[in-house]
Amino acid sequence: MAASAFFELGTKQDFCLRLRIEQQRLIFEGEPQGFVGYRLDKACDDGVFVRWHYQDGRFTLTTDRLGLFPLYYLKTKHGLLLSNSVPLIRQQHELDVDTEALSLFLRLGFYLGSDTAFKGLLRPEGQLNIRADSSGIQLDTVRPTPAAPAGSHTVACYQRLMEASLALVCEEKQPLYMPLTGGKDSRHIFLSLARQNIKPDLCYTVSVLAPHYNDDVAIGQKLAALLAVEHKVLAADQSLIPSECSKNLKTNFESRDHSWAAPAAQFFEQAPTGIVLDGFGGDVLSQSSVITAQMHQLYRQQDWRGLIRAFVKDNRYFDCWLNRQHQAFIASDVLLEQRLVQELSKYRSDINPMAQFFFWNRSRRSIAISSIRYLSGQSTAFMPFMQKDLVDFLFTLPVEQYFSNCFHSDTIQQLVPASRALAFSQQQVAGSQLNYRQWQRLLTAFLCYLGSNSLLSPARKLRASCLALSSVRDRSQLVRLLFSFRKIAYLQGVLMHADWKPGRDG
Repeated sequence: MAASAFFELGTKQDFCLRLRIEQQRLIFEGEPQGFVGYRLDKACDDGVFVRWHYQDGRFTLTTDRLGLFPLYYLKTKHGLLLSNSVPLIRQQHELDVDTEALSLFLRLGFYLGSDTAFKGLLRPEGQLNIRADSSGIQLDTVRPTPAAPAGSHTVACYQRLMEASLALVCEEKQPLYMPLTGGKDSRHIFLSLARQNIKPDLCYTVSVLAPHYNDDVAIGQKLAALLAVEHKVLAADQSLIPSECSKNLKTNFESRDHSWAAPAAQFFEQAPTGIVLDGFGGDVLSQSSVITAQMHQLYRQQDWRGLIRAFVKDNRYFDCWLNRQHQAFIASDVLLEQRLVQELSKYRSDINPMAQFFFWNRSRRSIAISSIRYLSGQSTAFMPFMQKDLVDFLFTLPVEQYFSNCFHSDTIQQLVPASRALAFSQQQVAGSQLNYRQWQRLLTAFLCYLGSNSLLSPARKLRASCLALSSVRDRSQLVRLLFSFRKIAYLQGVLMHADWKPGRDG
């Protein structure tokens, strides 16, 4: 473990711990002490980390205050299994598929509450604290109560809090890496660094394949040039199927997103170890393109069905691909509504319940894990928006400012006047095109993958094959088909790593 005067850095190693009580004695297996992630403030457990200690028959474990660091626990007949890696847990204990939780994930794109793809394997819904000795094992999960900032919710306050968060790493000796996109979060961090005369050692942007758009590349280059910072464009990933499978495994089957960023994951596996300044959380908590004022109104009216229709997408396209044996992975509308109402109701006392719902269930689970376990390699993903004072500011942001659709934009625009002329992403720059040989390789890989896929009916395999072959006239159609195939790839990956048989769940 390396320590810094500004924040404490832990390791990046995976771990697996086992606790059990035998003959009034605590039996412990694993490293007796460890610290993974980073910690900013011991008084409030600020940061993204897990820390544990075992000595003389006593065990303690605590996580960061938001439970951002991915940790899983499984209660067994003989005790408790803990790890940040599902594959490591699987080496110690056979896993069964949680059909209900998985069907909801396939519908929503994220897990609800403490659900995972596997029965009995849980992800804490907040900060996890464990105390264990010969008398037993106690688990406690809590969520922080946000404290409103001393000042008002102003642009100046937002700027000041971000600069204070970044000051924690401004003298860090390791390289600072800065992802740049056409969105708001990375620009907020980048321009806030500039205000403190801090230059990242390297900025980077991932190129993507058409039909997706490469506005990020063009904007990232202009931002870096504006402040004379080195910028690297990472070529678009052309191995979409292996990248999807690798991402699913590395993110413990918690995320359906970010396989497009495989070039970043590959880059950081080879790059010198450093700090990746990640913009996680800024969008969902300050100016979301997903959460609308209509959703907020429907929530306050407790019009649950109207609210669910407002943000849950129709799933019939995916459902029709599954063969008869796998229909159990199609969530019924009754189950969907029941579980969503149960989860949504937890946030009634919050200022912005929909932002909290999406933060705790989608962002914290499905998005943050990609930064922590997939996209940062041997480096540490540092999340400035998640520093305690900034989180409290955003958690207590009045809904009028949140739904103004300009609060975050205004904050950014006032940071560096020279950047104001640079628009945010508008999806106008075409993505990279596959040449014929690249298309041919991708087509061959996809057809082979279809042939070995046991989830699809023969008729659906034939349809997918025809769609793939017809992309010879429009190569971007093959990319579109592969991205629409992600749910199938995800489900197949889960079933390869757990026990499930048709009909077992009734």
